[in-house]
Amino acid sequence: MNQDARNQYLRDLREEYQLARKKVKTALLDEAEKRCGLDRKVINRKLRHPQRLVTQPRPPRKPRYDAAVQTALEQLWKLFDYPCGQRLVPLLREQVPRLRDR
Repeated sequence: MNQDARNQYLRDLREEYQLARKKVKTALLDEAEKRCGLDRKVINRKLRHPQRLVTQPRPPRKPRYDAAVQTALEQLWKLFDYPCGQRLVPLLREQVPRLRDR
């Protein structure tokens, strides 16, 4: 079951769940757990707080570097044959002073 279908199912189930008694709620949660493949607590939270059914997209992050620095980092990254971040940092510490002297 994809996320949209699951959320639609939980929206439909929500009203019935709120009006039900304890034993019926238990049965509804059991059925929803089988259908959705979610943990019982997650389903319970989603039924109590419907605004959590729809995940809000995060706001975009602010750029850490300006365009000039980013361009320079990309060129150095290509020059050093595309290392990961953990390997790039020591290379930059060692090689940038040498490249500046040229």
